[in-house]
Amino acid sequence: MRTVDLSAVERVRVLTRFSSGGVSDRVLLVRDRDGVCLGLRETTDRCRLRRALERRPPHGPQPHVSRAALAHLGMRADGTGPHTALSRLATVLGLCGYLSAVVVVAEQIPGQGLTHECR
Repeated sequence: MRTVDLSAVERVRVLTRFSSGGVSDRVLLVRDRDGVCLGLRETTDRCRLRRALERRPPHGPQPHVSRAALAHLGMRADGTGPHTALSRLATVLGLCGYLSAVVVVAEQIPGQGLTHECR
């Protein structure tokens, strides 16, 4: 079992996963100063992380917390809409790029390309 030191958080991001019905899961990825990285998805874990971030002293090193993570934690009012839209766009563009690369490679294989002549 691994633990992350909430008093030494260095970075917080959100990982959004999609299903055919929309957003299927959001996971807060937390990294501490020792390099331990954990994904938090439970409500109690989110509450603990939020309290730890709110209790940080204003002086000293501050963790890098993405806007989407702040919104997911309820510490920012604008919500996760922009993050969700950009994540969905990146997923679609990544899949299109992958499929395009597969087509280009398949066309380079002699006799195995996607086009063929009918005789």
